[in-house]
Amino acid sequence: MSTDKNDDILRPLSDSEVDEMLDLYKVKFGVKNFHYLLLYNQRKWDRQLSEAQIPRDDLNHISLRKQFYTHRRGNFRTWGTYVSLHRDIVQSVSFFSWQPDGGAELWECLEQTQLIEWTQGALLTNVDLGFCDRVKELAVRRGVTSIQPRQCSGMVLSHEDALCAEVPELLSEFDIRRLRDEDVAMVHNSWPNKGEGSLTYLRALVRFNKSLGI
Repeated sequence: MSTDKNDDILRPLSDSEVDEMLDLYKVKFGVKNFHYLLLYNQRKWDRQLSEAQIPRDDLNHISLRKQFYTHRRGNFRTWGTYVSLHRDIVQSVSFFSWQPDGGAELWECLEQTQLIEWTQGALLTNVDLGFCDRVKELAVRRGVTSIQPRQCSGMVLSHEDALCAEVPELLSEFDIRRLRDEDVAMVHNSWPNKGEGSLTYLRALVRFNKSLGI
């Protein structure tokens, strides 16, 4: 799916290296950290797609394939430095490093890479507050003329809590059931993120996640 451009500062991580990164974030921040969950979900999808014998370059499932990178001359085991690129309607970018004093290694990645589509609507996700101002300045320097910041909140339940979550009482004409492929178009039509997430992505998400709908 990905091509390693040897002249770019970003080096793609192998599956085994992503697994190492996952363990690092688990030890450093715990299993409820958004960066840990980003890595965890991708490796889960990788396993599911592999079990379904779907190749990495299958365009119908490319939106379930994040590629993780690190600094070409760095060691991700030291600071957990990563940049994640994801392809769907627009490119999504996530990044983090716990390097102290501003995270010089991460900023070299963001400032020097040619892989981020700054002027084509790249969506920056999971941006930690400490990085916000500087990444906005970088986007402007890269030619971005419109920045639309959004705040996102997430809820994380333990597996045990999720299994026994109480469902609120619904009106008689509603029920809760697992989503099916025939539901995808209707869900996508009212999905707030449909400008960034394609129908193809949502179809794959419903297929491989245990998604419920009302």
